[in-house]
Parts: sequence; C-alpha cells; structure tokens
Amino acid sequence: MIYETFNDYLSDDRLSGLNAIVLLSLKQKGRGKSYGCLGLDRFGKLIDYAFSKRIPIGMDSCSANKVLSVISDYDNRKEIETFIEPCESGCFSFYSDVYGNFYPCSFVEGVSGWVNGLSYKDFGSFAEIWNDERVLLFRDNLLRNNRSCPIFDV
Repeated sequence: MIYETFNDYLSDDRLSGLNAIVLLSLKQKGRGKSYGCLGLDRFGKLIDYAFSKRIPIGMDSCSANKVLSVISDYDNRKEIETFIEPCESGCFSFYSDVYGNFYPCSFVEGVSGWVNGLSYKDFGSFAEIWNDERVLLFRDNLLRNNRSCPIFDV
C-alpha cells in the first residue's frame, strides 16, 4: 500500500507540491494491538526505495533509530542525520491529556506503570512532576535504550 502511495507521488502531477509523506511507527496499542511491526529488513527496503526515488518522507521520532540504522552506509548519512531526532519523551517534552494528567508520551497513557498519569493537582509545581520517580525511571530507561521506546517494540 505505501509503495502505491510512493508511486502515486511519482506519477500524479496533483501531488507534485506535496511536502512529505509522513511514516508513523506502529505502537501495539488500541486498534494496533493485532498488528505486527515492520521488521528492519522490510523497513530498510521502504526507506531505500523512498530515498532512491527522491520521494520526500518524514517520520515520527519513534522511527528515528530504525532510519539511522538503515542509512548507516549511505554516503550522505551525516547530512540526513541532522534531520532526525530520536524519541525525546520525558527528556524535553511531555504529554498532557485534556484533564491535566501528565505522561512522558501520549502512547504510554493507560499502559502498565502509567494507567493513571501524574495529575497537576497532586503536585505543587510542574518541576515536581518532571522529577517524579516514574518520570525519572521512564527517562532513564529511554536513555539506556538509546532513545528507542522502552515500552513498545516499534
């Protein structure tokens, strides 16, 4: 299906002004629980195809380390790397739901250890939330995992 979209970009003049086709990594949560993640080999072929055809792509930070792995032998990898930012959840970003509950990432809401977020009303300041034991543990796990998701296999 994505190759069809790529090929449509190459052949359909109506798409010539498209800025990028954005690829999002699957998180096995909610409607995605029954789906499997794309293995590195298939993912690599997808990225190679897009780059070889000069198809403009973007991606979520969840995909960053996979892309960095795929482009490791590219001649222009250093240039490409400047546009890629691995997961920064809980390091320099945070997610808040509509009720003011905080989570390091929108996808951890409701998962083990994060069934309930950190409610602002239970803390004196955002600094206390930022330095809460659960946040520190999440951040430590993320950083020890080379900024790849410590919760989901993406």
